[in-house]
Amino acid sequence: METLFPDGENLDVQAFERLAYLSTNNTAEQEEANLLINEFKNMDKSWLNVTKILEQSKSPHAKFVMLHIFIDGVKKKWESLNEEEQSYFRQYFFDLTIDLVNQDCEPFIVSQANRCLVEILKNEWPAAWPSFIRDYMNASKKTPQSCVNCLKVLAELSDDAIDSTTLTSDRTYELQAALSHDVGLVIAHAEEILQAGNEEASTQALTTLSHFLRWLEISEVLSSDIVPAALAMIQNPDLRDPALSCLQAIAEHPDSVASNDFSDLFDQVVGALNEVINFEESTNNFKLAETVAAFLTLDGCCLLQGEMLGAPTLAVQWILELSKSEDTKRVCVDCIADLTRYFFMQKSSVQPIPSLLITMFSEMVDQMEQPPDYPPRELQEASQQIHESMRAALNYLAKLVKDYCASLLLEKLKSAENPHELLRVCWSIAAVSGAFIPPVEDSLIRNCLQYLSDLLENGQGGAEIACAYVYLCSNYTRYLYNNIEQLGFIVHRALSFCGEEHQELQDVSVSCLNRVAETCYSLLIKPFKPGQPAFVEELVESSNSLCMSLDPSLVPTFYQAAATLITHTEDSIKQQMISRLLVPPVAAWEAACKNDIDISQVLTPIAVFSKVILISDTAFYPEVEGVIAKAIELLNSLIGNPDKNSVVVREGILGLVESFFKVHADAQCVPSLVEVVINDFLNSPDTLKLPIDLDCFTTLIGQIIEFNKNDPNNQLNIPFDPEFVENVVLATKDLISGESPEIIASYAKLLGKLLQIEFVRSCGLFEELLVLLVECIKRPEEMISISGLDGLLDLLDDCSHTLSDEDGFGKAVHTNFGKFLLQEMMSVALDSAHVPLFNLSTKVLINIITSATDAEQMSNYISERVREDFKHVSEENANNFGQIMTQTASVPADFRTAIKNFIISSRKTSSKARAIYAQVEDEVLGNDSIADTTDPLDLPEF
Repeated sequence: METLFPDGENLDVQAFERLAYLSTNNTAEQEEANLLINEFKNMDKSWLNVTKILEQSKSPHAKFVMLHIFIDGVKKKWESLNEEEQSYFRQYFFDLTIDLVNQDCEPFIVSQANRCLVEILKNEWPAAWPSFIRDYMNASKKTPQSCVNCLKVLAELSDDAIDSTTLTSDRTYELQAALSHDVGLVIAHAEEILQAGNEEASTQALTTLSHFLRWLEISEVLSSDIVPAALAMIQNPDLRDPALSCLQAIAEHPDSVASNDFSDLFDQVVGALNEVINFEESTNNFKLAETVAAFLTLDGCCLLQGEMLGAPTLAVQWILELSKSEDTKRVCVDCIADLTRYFFMQKSSVQPIPSLLITMFSEMVDQMEQPPDYPPRELQEASQQIHESMRAALNYLAKLVKDYCASLLLEKLKSAENPHELLRVCWSIAAVSGAFIPPVEDSLIRNCLQYLSDLLENGQGGAEIACAYVYLCSNYTRYLYNNIEQLGFIVHRALSFCGEEHQELQDVSVSCLNRVAETCYSLLIKPFKPGQPAFVEELVESSNSLCMSLDPSLVPTFYQAAATLITHTEDSIKQQMISRLLVPPVAAWEAACKNDIDISQVLTPIAVFSKVILISDTAFYPEVEGVIAKAIELLNSLIGNPDKNSVVVREGILGLVESFFKVHADAQCVPSLVEVVINDFLNSPDTLKLPIDLDCFTTLIGQIIEFNKNDPNNQLNIPFDPEFVENVVLATKDLISGESPEIIASYAKLLGKLLQIEFVRSCGLFEELLVLLVECIKRPEEMISISGLDGLLDLLDDCSHTLSDEDGFGKAVHTNFGKFLLQEMMSVALDSAHVPLFNLSTKVLINIITSATDAEQMSNYISERVREDFKHVSEENANNFGQIMTQTASVPADFRTAIKNFIISSRKTSSKARAIYAQVEDEVLGNDSIADTTDPLDLPEF
């Protein structure tokens, strides 16, 4: 490293070119090259080599990497430059972004250079560079290429000023004010370009305008010439998408609300589109789908009022048509879910025509996506979200159209022309489980199962039909519970399917048995008919042979189903059944441990024991005690081994330990198991540390706390002490600033539990652990923040029991840390990066405020933090906000509404953030219930 980059300044250009090439190409040396470049990037002055590389290197890879390093340097080290150096780089990148496009430079290099300029502007503009926008637009007018690039830079600057999560709120406000001051120049510049008629420049001008339209005052936008210009541009196929981007930005504006102006605009948009839409000829309709969806869902769909005729119905029909395309399906299905929810919640305010609702239901059934619990289960997140939106839409529509939908589902099932079409219908029927009143649901599922059973009996259906049949059964266990003859038929059929050589059929059959075992166990531990064995006996009897035929990944779930049933059997036969059940996994485990074979062979038996031990019954303990002892030996031999299989086996064994802790926290071997987990955690390199180590500690502490609460006369000792906190937890606290969200989330969970332990509260460690927990909460990653907030809520709930005691722990926490917690949590609640956590963070705030005895002091603390985080907010407004917070804390809905209104009014908020706030409010107010309270719509006979 020293020979390549002695001090971060005297850079060897050729060596850097070689590293850059290796780092951006899929070669064997790529990982090492990336490590070296990261080391170089972290040197204090490495980023200042940017001009040397740009001017001396001919390698586009080297230029790209160096520009990336410079961007990082501007973000972190800009203030370390003197005024002359800052001025130099301002002018250098001002000129560079214009020169590069005129030299036909690679687009990705130009993009990185643009990013450098924007990052400099975020530090320097407007104070040190008030005339930047005017100067830059004038300098870029020389060629169409530089004009287009100028518009791209302005669009990026607009986005960063409005939605940046890295700037302070005060700096954000300053940038927004500067943009607002110069926006007239940008609009005039864009209009001038549009009039000139250059297609590429016109496209970028409209695109840039759409970025500015996201935050411009909506009243000014609606009264400007921008709207009619965008509507006119729809007629031009080449400019249609950027024109639609402008209209979409208007519809998604934070201040866009249902009004006559927007209703008129919606009609104009639909009218203009109706003249040009041709779904048969057009292949790229993504922007069309986004724009139409934005208007339909504007202001929570409130633009749709009264009898839905004309433009709204036509727009919904377009969305249904566009939902058939893979490119636009996600946008359209999400829109349909929002619409159906609105139709149901506001049925007294909006009346879509019945035929439209029927069409929506029919289309969702025809396009139904695979559920996440249907094999194969490796679904992309997007597919899972599409299924969830479809499921929600079908449920709302089923509530609106009621038994008509049930008839439609049965008809579609019987008219399916191929197995996949039939499968989509079955997925849809499963999705609406619970949506119909019991008589309608019973009739539907009875007829569907009969039809599918007839297909199987007549040999007309293969494995796909069998899968659909079993999956449907697993989603209607209520029906099976009330129809014991049908239940007996189904479980025996599912058991026989487990032996088929078809993995998907095995999968749905095992899942069905597991669900039925959880819900219908009382019927499965008794004979269905006199003289027959109970189904649990048959399950245990067949376990040995099925273990040989089932896919290994399904064996643990099969054993979970059997173990669930066994726990409900009589004590006189329970132990014997357990011993019989566990013969195969014990044999497999012993064989894997004795033979010198791939250690991954132990994963299946380990997973089986992990599932079985979770069944809360002490009868299982003796069977797994020896397994755990042997597993610990294996774990100790794998610590620090980077082999992928070794890491997976470690996770499996630690999962077994965690399962054991969940149900046997009082076992004598627990302290020795704790030592093993500590050893695994501390002796593994940071790159091989596993979240489940920390989860084991967290689970054990939680179980012991719960045990002691339930049995005050028989207290368990927690096998942890101050030495554990100092040598294990605090010694590894640097993990919180690491890059593994899973590790940090587990760390946060552990901190939350430790704060509930008595010795932590009395040995001087409490404050340090509390500060670390708050650090976790402030991380922008949702998974980490939620883990931390849950822990803090548990602590505050615990404190509430001793608030009235002057010498109690709860009183001490609020006295010593009340201000700290209130102000830090207020910052979290007001931070746009934590919008998804709004409900949880405000719950914490409410707890802190309502637990305090001095409301005025709480108000002062809040206003003090608001003035720190929002320097543009006046002292009077900050004080008023503090008072509102303390006055409304006893009414959670009002409290959250007050915070939401403050956030939106005190700074520009993205439409996405605004939508999330609205969803949070609905959740809080309980508006998302789909209780069946209405009469069905008047529909024609099916």
